[in-house]
Amino acid sequence: PPPAPPSTPSYAAAPSPHPQSAYPGGYDPRGHYPPPAPPRNLTPLADSVNIGHIAEAQKFAKFAVSALGFEDVSTAIDNLQKALALLTGQSPPRGLGGTGADAC
Repeated sequence: PPPAPPSTPSYAAAPSPHPQSAYPGGYDPRGHYPPPAPPRNLTPLADSVNIGHIAEAQKFAKFAVSALGFEDVSTAIDNLQKALALLTGQSPPRGLGGTGADAC
């Protein structure tokens, strides 16, 4: 006899995102909270920040995460400071200029 065709899985219907029985009277607390406000102490982005700065900052942030994987905290801090300097329009801290190739 020929092999049986593979069976297709049967999926249960997805539950309603707002079940009627869970919240009597139609009240659903999940939709009644405003989004959190951003922290007040953030330095505003400089007008000169462009897509290139953002891409470079992402690169430095990735280097920082990689350094933390090796428990290299000082390299992680150096790369995070480089990323912040790019995003805030400040010059990089002393000795932290460059492309980040030294952080690999």
